[in-house]
Amino acid sequence: MHKREAIVIGLVLGIAVPLTTFVVFWWTTAFIHLTMPSVPIEIVIVAAFTGLGIGVVLDLVYLKQWIEGFYTANPGVLAMIYLGLSVVAVGLFMGLPLGTLILGIGAGVYVGRRRRIELADRTTTALSIRKTAVITAFVTALTALPIGLLALGDQSVISFLETRLFFGQFRIGSTIGPALIALICCILFAIQYGCTRAAGELSYKIQA
Repeated sequence: MHKREAIVIGLVLGIAVPLTTFVVFWWTTAFIHLTMPSVPIEIVIVAAFTGLGIGVVLDLVYLKQWIEGFYTANPGVLAMIYLGLSVVAVGLFMGLPLGTLILGIGAGVYVGRRRRIELADRTTTALSIRKTAVITAFVTALTALPIGLLALGDQSVISFLETRLFFGQFRIGSTIGPALIALICCILFAIQYGCTRAAGELSYKIQA
């Protein structure tokens, strides 16, 4: 692994871990606050920054170890982390698929580099990259689907689609609306698949 690559990995992990623990503690206590109003909002704030602090401590203790074992980590564990980060990305980007698209590209880069460092042949590498591309595309489309369906309940969104997208010629009804969301999710699937695959193939070509 190049020194510059190790630095980039360290920066990504160093930011991702505290951010994730911050969001997890924040959302968990916020949910408790919403379901139990007797729990003061100050608890949510304290918990969120406690999560941030825990993430920073984890970085200080384990970051070097994580960097060294970055390309030998258990794939199952990595898949769970990816799914968890995808949920966090959906929340942080307010339902927009930008966050999951970036994560998917990152997954492609990771698989390509890992296979390169393992000196895997092009055939097995191409298969691994395609599998990863399918998974990330599925996750991006699946996380976008409920957000899109919920958006159909917002009258401002309906008005925008009717006046801008369809120029007032159609009414977004119970059939057209979900069909449009399904089409958008299919487009997102294709975009994510292409981006992840391209990122994986490009990163594989870089010398280890």
